[in-house]
Amino acid sequence: MPGVELKHGNFSWVDLVTNDVQGSIAFYEALFDWSHSVDLMPQGQYHMFHRNEEVLAGMVAMPPTADGQGFPPVWMSYILVDDIDRATQRCAELGGVVLMPPRDVTDAGRMCMIQDPTGASVGLWQARGFTGADLFNEPGAFTWNELITRNVDAACSFYGDLLGWEWNRMPLPDGSVYHVCMVGDRPNGGVMAMTEEWPPDTPSYWAVYFQVEDVDASHARAVELGATSHVAPEEISVGRLSVVADPAGAIFSLFRPAASAEEQT
Repeated sequence: MPGVELKHGNFSWVDLVTNDVQGSIAFYEALFDWSHSVDLMPQGQYHMFHRNEEVLAGMVAMPPTADGQGFPPVWMSYILVDDIDRATQRCAELGGVVLMPPRDVTDAGRMCMIQDPTGASVGLWQARGFTGADLFNEPGAFTWNELITRNVDAACSFYGDLLGWEWNRMPLPDGSVYHVCMVGDRPNGGVMAMTEEWPPDTPSYWAVYFQVEDVDASHARAVELGATSHVAPEEISVGRLSVVADPAGAIFSLFRPAASAEEQT
């Protein structure tokens, strides 16, 4: 959201949790023309992806115990909050689960991980020295965060109560409804219902979309670099998208907004 000040309830950051750090560096640098740097944290190395001087996303190695339990690599989303301690308390009151209680991340801010009542995990972030990405809604930057769940009503109720999100209902051609969460007058993310086409064991999750100049070319390049195609490039009402999994298995979407949608960002 160039020129828009981020505030409570906005998505501000995404990072990749992976069991193949070096392979992921090579993949994303080649796909998005990113470079990266390494910050030393008390918990270990944290990688920052950027283009020129602008920070776009992060990456961290999966904890050794997690891979042994079969957890897949994943792109995580983070939401800004004014008071992370109050937010985690409220999460529990609303039926969510605090997976990791609030903790300091140097002088950058405080973070926690929660799980909503539908089973999707997301991070909360209270900024101090670091708010989040420098760019949004531009090629190479993340542009959308979308909850995919079997219980849309429960999800909308939870996040509305927790974060003050309001909801715009967008009817889709197939007769279903897409819920767009609003922070003030700005679209901030969406909620999509899983259909019978989804494997029955698919958990609810927050999907991350990266904007690209050409979805077809970026999709082909991702596959050339070792990604797996999950959804081939296709037109939707607001643009063109595809879905891939990187060589380690982390799923993300490629997106190019329609001209009318770009004018609104």
